[in-house]
Amino acid sequence: MSDLITRLRSPQTMSNFTCTTDLYEEMNRQRVLAADEIERLRELMRAVVEHFRRDGDGLVDAPGHCHDVPGAWDSDNGALAGKPCAWCALWKEVIAGSKCDE
Repeated sequence: MSDLITRLRSPQTMSNFTCTTDLYEEMNRQRVLAADEIERLRELMRAVVEHFRRDGDGLVDAPGHCHDVPGAWDSDNGALAGKPCAWCALWKEVIAGSKCDE
């Protein structure tokens, strides 16, 4: 047991503890910065969504889009007819990501 205590108190072991503590503190600092950046981006998305909602656009389909079937290309769009509209799908993701889907 005393051998274990001696090894735990060795400069190398203490250095490892310090290094681990420093890494943990840096990791925690980066986590806080990432959380702040996520919230900043979410606020930007909210602002974009609200801008289009004020204009009455972007409520069902993406801004500037009006499909007979929400989110799908109309029959007069040839080969795209009935296929999902990528812009509308992205817009739905923006709304969900900004938590503006009420």
